[in-house]
Amino acid sequence: MHRLGKGIRHFKETEEGREHMSEAVERYGNKREKRGEKNNKILSVKTLMTNMKWSVDQALDALSITEQKERQSIIKAVQG
Repeated sequence: MHRLGKGIRHFKETEEGREHMSEAVERYGNKREKRGEKNNKILSVKTLMTNMKWSVDQALDALSITEQKERQSIIKAVQG
């Protein structure tokens, strides 16, 4: 059996390998979830700005987004 086959077998057939893969999949899912949440916030800010004729700061305040790093990230996305 060549190296790739041995490596894959380790992840499929050992408890340690399955645990490692489970953790990796969970981390990947968490990243996707956070990315989705951010995209939803950006869309909400854009919608409020368009429909309510609000500034980006007014929209962020209305959505209770107060953390400065998050605000800056969303502002950059909205303006970019």
